[in-house]
Amino acid sequence: MSTISDLLMRRRGYLTVGGSIVTALSLGLGDVRNAFTDRVSSIFGESEVVGLDVTITETNTPVQTGDDLEVTVELENTHDSTLREEPQLVVGHDPTVVDSEAVAVEAEESETITLGFETAEVRNPQEFPVRVETRTDTDEVSVYVYVDEPPLEVSIAETNDPVNAGDDMVITAEIENTGESSLEQDIDLIVGHDPQHVDTETVRVDSGETEIIELGFETATVPRTQEFPVRVESEGDTAETDVEVIGTDDENGDFEVEFHSCTEASASGTFDPDDSITVQIMFIDPTGPADAHPIFNFEDHVDAQFDGTVSFQVRDEDAVLSQSAEEIVVGIEDAGFGTIIRSVRYNWPQEEISESNPENCLEERQPEPPVIDVADVTPTEEGAFDVTFEHENPNDLEVMGGEFVEGTTDDELDSLEPGDSSSTVEWTPESDDEQLIWENDLETYFLDDDLRAETEPAGEYREREVTIESIPDSVEPGDVLEVTATVVGSEGDEVDLVIDSETVDSTTITTSGESLEFEYELPSDESASELTVRVEIGETSDEATVEVLEGEAELEVSIVETNAPVEPGDDLEVVAEVENIGDAESDSVTLTFFVDGVEIASDDVSPGPGESSQVTFVYSIRDDDVGDLDIAVTMSATETAATEAEAEAVPATDEATTTVPVEDPSEPDLIEEENDEQEESVEDETGDATPNGELDDDENQETEDEVIEPEPEPETGENNETTD
Repeated sequence: MSTISDLLMRRRGYLTVGGSIVTALSLGLGDVRNAFTDRVSSIFGESEVVGLDVTITETNTPVQTGDDLEVTVELENTHDSTLREEPQLVVGHDPTVVDSEAVAVEAEESETITLGFETAEVRNPQEFPVRVETRTDTDEVSVYVYVDEPPLEVSIAETNDPVNAGDDMVITAEIENTGESSLEQDIDLIVGHDPQHVDTETVRVDSGETEIIELGFETATVPRTQEFPVRVESEGDTAETDVEVIGTDDENGDFEVEFHSCTEASASGTFDPDDSITVQIMFIDPTGPADAHPIFNFEDHVDAQFDGTVSFQVRDEDAVLSQSAEEIVVGIEDAGFGTIIRSVRYNWPQEEISESNPENCLEERQPEPPVIDVADVTPTEEGAFDVTFEHENPNDLEVMGGEFVEGTTDDELDSLEPGDSSSTVEWTPESDDEQLIWENDLETYFLDDDLRAETEPAGEYREREVTIESIPDSVEPGDVLEVTATVVGSEGDEVDLVIDSETVDSTTITTSGESLEFEYELPSDESASELTVRVEIGETSDEATVEVLEGEAELEVSIVETNAPVEPGDDLEVVAEVENIGDAESDSVTLTFFVDGVEIASDDVSPGPGESSQVTFVYSIRDDDVGDLDIAVTMSATETAATEAEAEAVPATDEATTTVPVEDPSEPDLIEEENDEQEESVEDETGDATPNGELDDDENQETEDEVIEPEPEPETGENNETTD
């Protein structure tokens, strides 16, 4: 039979000291606990649950719907042994566990983890709680999920705490718009452990801009000093800090402070030699906002109780400027740019009675915006660039910070010294499209606008040269213009041939200084009298002018086809063609058809450059046309040419001729020739002729049917008459 010790010893993670189990319950008793609860309690007594303390230090709220929301958590082990736990992230008004992570934190140590989840796709912005839980602790914050534009982001720049009970508490907040459009929202001030809404201001912030506002409230008159949270809220973001109100019972009733300006203040009361007044001054040094706390000790200046006023003024050094029985004037050294008196404190930090300047004096601490520009970009032999920035800083304050946000460089820009100065860095761009861009947001100097300087794309600074080496003086419409240019540039640079502002041909450089060839075919109807020809690479180019000569039409006429031979009664068809081998449009020309010198017909044509036109003339053969007919087709300028100038442009008269035989089928010679042709045709087809040239009887019979019998020769007598 197993004992409780046996069961516990079988579980993982047990610890024994001197044979006794001392941490069984805390190391995972699990289901055994249910079976032996009474027995275990009687042996070990009631167990103490220990766990990690949890604090949510940061979230990435607000986030857009569908994006990941991350929660940064600090886990602290305040116990004397290592604790292993799995903190859980719980979200929503209907709590749901969405993430967890197993951790082991050693004794007296802390560890930071990040938990998160993907937010759901929603149609309306939502705000809901998220909390992180351990066995013994929990922490909770609200987060915001937006749909289209992020809400205005808020941060608390400063407060005027501590203030005396009944005085105004002023909260200075920065409102930033990280979205792409202007937003107008109400910014609320919420105060107290039991949150109460005490102030609202409506603010409109343009895209990418930041506005500074002040919210405040009159503190309650309370007897004891209190510390409580104040929270500034936009529609989707929150910033919170703690402030202090000094109770009436804790105030020095005889201690009164008056602020005369941002650099002058006075404190009145009855002061003992062991009392002191601390003046908090704020200023800007090269790294940003800073403060100091010069102390005025009465024992250094009075031997007895002093009843009067101590006035403080920002001067060149710490010194007592004047002293009387009623007033001591103290100079506070100007510690940096825009030094102001922020608060006056009595016996600080022991009693910490303080009065703050009701004015935030932000303008006094803002330097004038410096100016920076790219002054020069010089190519180096290694393919890099030396970039010189010129900057003007009108302040007695060195402006630090800033970085190169784009571009390839290992250098940093020097800080901006007061006055005019310059800095040079080496830039090694990885492509001709790359720019070198330097930015400083100047937020640490309470300035809203970014300081920015940027180069043009690297390709704009490459050494480039173009020289047109070969180009004709003139061309005609339809010609191919050939251009040769020597180009200095970078490998891969594009070089263009531009005709009258239009890119007509392009190529790229393979070797700097090489000759590149370009071509452009002019339209056949090019009407310009001259062309402006430019070869360009980037902003660099060379240019030339080419004359465009007026083109001419060059026409040729020919007889390309007839249906000869023909006989009386047939229609003779003659196809004439006019071809324009020139490079200009032709005016109308007239083709005239002649038979034996007699004009038969005419027609007009006007072929375009490289084109031809055909005309078919028809002539009916008469009986007296038997023999050879002289056929001619002439080409001449059309009489209806519009102007004399156009008429001159028409090509000179041209002519094409041919001879067409007209056969008389009644002539014997013609019949014999036809018979001979038929016999030869038969012999060719059969390949079988008799030795004496006669056909076989069957073949002869077939042939006789096809032979045309000649008419008998007429007898000739003295009157040449023909008889039967």
